[in-house]
Amino acid sequence: MLDPVAALTIGSIVSIIALVVGTMLGWIAREYMLTYHENNDSEEEYTMHPELMYDEHGNLLTDQLIAFRFDNSEDIEPLDD
Repeated sequence: MLDPVAALTIGSIVSIIALVVGTMLGWIAREYMLTYHENNDSEEEYTMHPELMYDEHGNLLTDQLIAFRFDNSEDIEPLDD
């Protein structure tokens, strides 16, 4: 059976090595995605929700849209006058 101090030491070393390897692999994957994929333009247009912003022909709506905001009235404490 393994001594508890040895088990903690081995576990700590394995955890640190896994963290370093994971960070390196993540960095390499990020660099690959930024370098070799064309869809990562920094000036990429933000895509809007099609159910709210586009008409049936795919054109952006220029009319004024209605937005609703629902307050959770249970969380509001009554004001003391």
